[in-house]
Amino acid sequence: MTTPARRQYLRIKKEHQDAILLFRMGDFYETFDDDARVISRELEIALTSREFGAGSRVPLAGIPYHALEPYLARLIRQGYKVAICEQTSDPAKSRGLVDREVVRVVTPGTIVEETLLDGKSNNYLTAAVLDGDLAGIAYADITTGEFATTQTSAAELAVELVRLEPAELLVIDESTSVDVGRDTTVAPIGPEPFDLDWATESLQRHFKVTSLEAFGCDRLPLARKGCGRDYRLSDYHSGADIGAASHSATSMGGRTLRSWVGHPLLDLEELQKRQGAVTWFHRSGLRRERVIALLDTVSDIQRLLNRVRAFGATPRDLVSLAESLEAGPHMKGILDADDDAQAVEFISNGIRDTSEVVALIRSAIADDPPVSPGDGRVIRPGFSSDMDTTRETTLNAQQYIANLESRERERTGIKSLKVGYNKVFGYYIEVTNSNLGAVPDDYVRRQTLVGGERYITPEMKEYESRVLNAQDRMATLETELFRSVCAQVAEHTGAISETAEAIALIDVFCSLADVASMHDYVKPELSESDAIVIRQGRHPVVERVLDAGDFVPNDTELDCSESQLAIVTGPNMAGKSTFIRQVAILVLMAQIGSFVPAESASMGLVDRIFSRVGLQDDLALGQSTFMVEMVETASILNHATNRSLIILDEIGRGTSTYDGLAIARAVAEYIHSHPRLGCKTLFATHYHELTQLADSLPRARNFNVAVSEEQGRIVFLRRIVPGGADRSYVLSDLESLDTNVARAARRNAGGNHPAQLALIPMSSPALDALREIDVSSITPIEAINKLYELQERDRGAGQD
Repeated sequence: MTTPARRQYLRIKKEHQDAILLFRMGDFYETFDDDARVISRELEIALTSREFGAGSRVPLAGIPYHALEPYLARLIRQGYKVAICEQTSDPAKSRGLVDREVVRVVTPGTIVEETLLDGKSNNYLTAAVLDGDLAGIAYADITTGEFATTQTSAAELAVELVRLEPAELLVIDESTSVDVGRDTTVAPIGPEPFDLDWATESLQRHFKVTSLEAFGCDRLPLARKGCGRDYRLSDYHSGADIGAASHSATSMGGRTLRSWVGHPLLDLEELQKRQGAVTWFHRSGLRRERVIALLDTVSDIQRLLNRVRAFGATPRDLVSLAESLEAGPHMKGILDADDDAQAVEFISNGIRDTSEVVALIRSAIADDPPVSPGDGRVIRPGFSSDMDTTRETTLNAQQYIANLESRERERTGIKSLKVGYNKVFGYYIEVTNSNLGAVPDDYVRRQTLVGGERYITPEMKEYESRVLNAQDRMATLETELFRSVCAQVAEHTGAISETAEAIALIDVFCSLADVASMHDYVKPELSESDAIVIRQGRHPVVERVLDAGDFVPNDTELDCSESQLAIVTGPNMAGKSTFIRQVAILVLMAQIGSFVPAESASMGLVDRIFSRVGLQDDLALGQSTFMVEMVETASILNHATNRSLIILDEIGRGTSTYDGLAIARAVAEYIHSHPRLGCKTLFATHYHELTQLADSLPRARNFNVAVSEEQGRIVFLRRIVPGGADRSYVLSDLESLDTNVARAARRNAGGNHPAQLALIPMSSPALDALREIDVSSITPIEAINKLYELQERDRGAGQD
């Protein structure tokens, strides 16, 4: 036989079988059965048991309710779904079982706790639905209210997911195959929410419209299945992280910049408008200083507003919101005061009049309120006459109780008399045994102690009732007033949201201009041409880690008609990778509206930037370093267009020398000559044999990193110059090995096929001596001496 609490738990758990149920019991969130075993293991807390009915014990593990956030963060990071079940009735007033219900289900994409979020990154909840070669995708950030959907090709879905970096991806079932990053949780939720009619009706109901035509997704069924507002991938191209371009002051500005970097624009007019705003801020350091000082007073308005709308805000959140909104008019004054204010007029117009909201919060909420309402210190005196009366009644009753001890000591003459309080008897008067003879007749005995007695008086109980009733009334009234203020603030969501977006833009443009001023960036000339011409370009990150003047700038000229494929050769560590990445970063910076580190720059817009750089594997999926390289290269070749920019770094290095060279050559030829491609490409390689491509491919050009050789020393000049490297510093040494070894290797490989070259000689005096060492018996000192001896022997052989 189970208890009522156990039956209540099992009923609620049945409704949330796929989640860990945190069941509020007093000061703890308890878990039972398998949930208890999970959190005991994952959170490293004790697993105990509890009896529910005669002889029935179940596993139990709990966490303090006030310490929920750190434990919740660990569970969410480990991929668990958590249902939070709260007590919805007052245990002190409940006659029997306390009412409980799940008030929130938390997943990676539905986190709202500020401490669990990255302020300068969005936390996207994303949904994807596939139908043949088409895909629908929708995303929302519930902490900011951002919400959009689109319909695209199934092949583009993975690319878009890489751009969004969602915290959670919803799919129909586990069989849905979608490539996501390691930090994305994939959650199958069943087909019902993806039903077209249901999704369409839900959108119409939410936006209170009869047609979705205004949102652009009425003719996009998969977009509607994903749910939301339409956006088009053709408006943007893939981006990357260029945090060095800006140092935004607010979380909102950080998210806006990150979004721009993830979705660089293809709209020339819009880009020029952004450039105009950056230029406006760039012209005046004093103007930037004034704006930055105001930005320092601004909190995350977007997330504060969403907590207010969800009635999850604290009183301090409202105060922060008011302080942040107060900065808006001052910023607008700065933007409107300049003679050339037209360049930032589109920002200034977004700063709406929120004075009514600020006045409401300032009149209602105390300047330094507690974390939550209920003790009478949140609502400012004068805001509510009912609250003022209740507070006064409470204070008067508390004052009576506070003065009671001194008054009764004087009345009775008992100097040791004490007034105390406990939850069982309430307020009481305590008198020691030696003073019982002086107790007045109106004292009513309540409790006998070893050393004395405890009493009450009718008057004291009357005031006690006043105190407790007034406190209950004050807690209820203050909570109601606070929620009412939140509801009134939420009515101004439109104006607050627009102001927040405008402040975020001010933050981004001001910070872009500030960085440009500090590091001598220039405004690039943008056009619809296919040419990229950069004079004295610099890497925005690398140049900052070097001493002033140490970075060597370089020129770049690319176009699709004459200099389309730039083959960059040179030794390792000479600067090839830095150069090709530098070009990609500068193009990306230009297409978010930023200035760039260069003497001058003229750029035609590109639709995508593709890169294959670095060494990495994915052994969990059975992919070696070479396999990852080939898969990513294939993806580039399948998705790039003639308007794309591709940077490739050391393609083919994950396999044998001749195989790698063949792969690198085939990729270069395909990019150059395929009708769908022919796009601007920077191809860094240590295979100097690839320089021969310039003789057969009309749009291929050779460049190399200048190297100086002085007295046997190689000096990297970091300068990119026309022409190919005259040696590879790798292959030339390998190719000079004993030709008999190479011929023997080819015979072993079969016939005339090229063989992988041996990296070291098969035999040498040092190697022979090394093989004779008994490793199991040699001491550390002997090993060091032997290594020294072998090293000296090898040096001697080399001199011979």
